[in-house]
Formats: sequence, C-alpha cells, structure tokens
Amino acid sequence: MTRTHYSGDRTTDWASTVSGGRAFAFGAELMRQGEHFGLGTGLHYMTYAERIEAQGLQDETRTTVTSYHLSGIDTTVLIVNGTVWINGQQYHATQMLDTTIYVLVGTDSEVVSTNVRRNALTRSNRTSYLEIPLLFDAHLRRGVWSFAVRGGPTLGLLQGRRGALPTTSGYTDLGDEAFSELVLGYTIQGHVRYHLGELWSVGVGPALRGQLTNGFQGEGLHRRASAAGAVISVGYRLP
Repeated sequence: MTRTHYSGDRTTDWASTVSGGRAFAFGAELMRQGEHFGLGTGLHYMTYAERIEAQGLQDETRTTVTSYHLSGIDTTVLIVNGTVWINGQQYHATQMLDTTIYVLVGTDSEVVSTNVRRNALTRSNRTSYLEIPLLFDAHLRRGVWSFAVRGGPTLGLLQGRRGALPTTSGYTDLGDEAFSELVLGYTIQGHVRYHLGELWSVGVGPALRGQLTNGFQGEGLHRRASAAGAVISVGYRLP
C-alpha cells in the first residue's frame, strides 16, 4: 500500500483529497554476508500509486440590473382656465379634468452567472522509479531458520508517470510536470527465512520504503511517496 503526501503553495486551493493505492515492487539484491552482518546493493523497480478525488470549482457572480418603464396613473386634476371679475374682484375660473399621468418606475432584478473553472474528477496516478539501494544487513541463524533486518538509503531514478494533478482552473497531465530525475529514499525489510539446504532459501517479512527528497523540481509543489507492505524473497548462496 503506497501513500503520497503533497504540500506547497500550489496545493492551497486544490480542494482535493489524496488517498493511497496498491502498487508493486520487484528486484534483486546481492549481499556479502558475514556471521551476523552483511553489506550489499541491489536494483529495485518500484511503483507508487495514489488516488486523487478533486471537487468541482466554480465562481458565482451576482449582478443587480435596474429596468425602467412608464406606469399610468388615472387621476383628476384641478386646472385654471381663466379669470373672471365679480364686483370688481378678480377670481380664477377652474375646472376638474380627468386625465392619466405616466410615471417613470424603476425595477431591480438580480442576475446570477456561473463560471465553471473545473469539473469534478477522480483519478489514479502512478509514478515508477528504478531504485539503487545501499544495504546493511543484520541476521541470526538457528538451524534451518534465519532472521534478518535489512535496509539503507536508496537512489531513485525516475522511469515514468501517469495521471493528472488538479489546479484552480483545471488539471495538468502528470507527464507535463517538472519531476526530479533523482530522488533520495530509504528501504527497510524484515526477513524470516527458511533454508532449503545450504544454497537455496525462501523468506517473507514486512517492508517499508519511501522518498526523503521532493519528487518535483521547484518550490511551488512538494511530493513525497512512501509504501508499506510485505516482501517475499528467494535466496541463493553463491558457492
């Protein structure tokens, strides 16, 4: 089971969840064994898997729009249509007039517009490395059984990647990202081994491995992968 941890400024607005995935590793190791300790190297092909669940991102803009129209109001108005003199006094002559008055009326309405920046996506990513370990071994044998702990630093050479990473406006192909060609890491193995005579043996045990340095170039995005699982091995003692 492998896991990948992302950090950096580019992950701030990812709105995504990264979970582990199942992967595999295989390889060969050559050890020079003493009575209780050993030293050696090897060649491992390791694939790290991850599952990214990215949410959809969208921007919503609300705009207030005012529209105008004329509204008619029926009313009666008093108008002055002249003057008259009565007993030397001037008076205004008035008349009631039915009419319609039009009033300019403004109406506010809200317009909502949505801009989809990114659709939701679930994607499985895989990156592969050819790892060269420097191995240190401590072992103890009792009859046909032996017990060992083996591990050390590794130098990983990037071999391939497949998948996609989210951005705030879409997705980028993993092949277009600037990966580091060399990554420092570690490996730790435990072995319970059963010896079939003096030359052949089979073993099984837990295994841990991971990356110590950033898998990407630059400072905007940091990536470190790790794995935990079991190792099954077949051993042959050179005469």
